[in-house]
Amino acid sequence: MKPSTWCMLATAAALMGGGCASTPDTRFYTLAEPAASSAEAGAGAAALFHVDVLPVAVPERLARPQLVVHSRGLDGTGLDGQVFVLEHDRWAAPFDQELRDAFAAALADRVGASGALAPDRPVYRVAIELDRFDAIAGDRVKARFRWTVADAAGGAGATCQVALMERADGGIGGVVRGVRRAVAATAVEISRNLEDLGAGRPATCAPRSRQIDPHLPE
Repeated sequence: MKPSTWCMLATAAALMGGGCASTPDTRFYTLAEPAASSAEAGAGAAALFHVDVLPVAVPERLARPQLVVHSRGLDGTGLDGQVFVLEHDRWAAPFDQELRDAFAAALADRVGASGALAPDRPVYRVAIELDRFDAIAGDRVKARFRWTVADAAGGAGATCQVALMERADGGIGGVVRGVRRAVAATAVEISRNLEDLGAGRPATCAPRSRQIDPHLPE
């Protein structure tokens, strides 16, 4: 039998055999929150500074569009080392990009620093790192964010971190909601640094977060 004939038969057999099977639909998720009301959206017009959120650093295993979750484990802790890359549950963009967009939007909403750049307004740069992340569907999301906030012109700033645990009940949708809450809680901490800098005060870590030295091991 000629190779081309064999290929045609194999293709036909595969199509016939798969006629009753269906490919699971791919579901897409985003960390974006619903758009603010028209009144809230206008808050940025009075901003005294601008915020530049740099790309968020994440562990290599998470820098992908697929959601990555831990198995629960026999003891219910999810610490058995097994992870699942969910091909049919995906972020609308790679996870690091989703995080950056979510932080940029959350900070703009909180400190009113949106709108076009103006030369007379200072720019504060925010560098964020997600250095620990564990998600267990139906259980919890644990995350630790580190960030540095500083005047882009070279002024003083602050380097802080916060560790969070959010519930993740309700399947994969619960994981997404848990990550959203973790981002929102971290944005509150970062916004305090920005408000201090914008008011001419030293930026310090809030009680919930803590000051870290990025040059020293923990």
